[in-house]
Amino acid sequence: MNNDSKTILAFLAGLAIGSGLGLITAPDKGSALRHRLSETLKRTSNDIIDILNTGINSVKDKFSTRVQEAVDDMGL
Repeated sequence: MNNDSKTILAFLAGLAIGSGLGLITAPDKGSALRHRLSETLKRTSNDIIDILNTGINSVKDKFSTRVQEAVDDMGL
């Protein structure tokens, strides 16, 4: 994982933690708080999944390129 991905992941983790703490300390009914917290966690987890998928696709592309370069270098 490169530095940009780590930075984004750290930002999203901080965002999730901060949002969760903000929701927990907000004066809200328990059921409304749980609903808001659940929605925030779903959005954040979806963002993290998107970032991970982007990273995985990047690695796949780089690997395919390297394999093709190796094949070309061997003259196959």
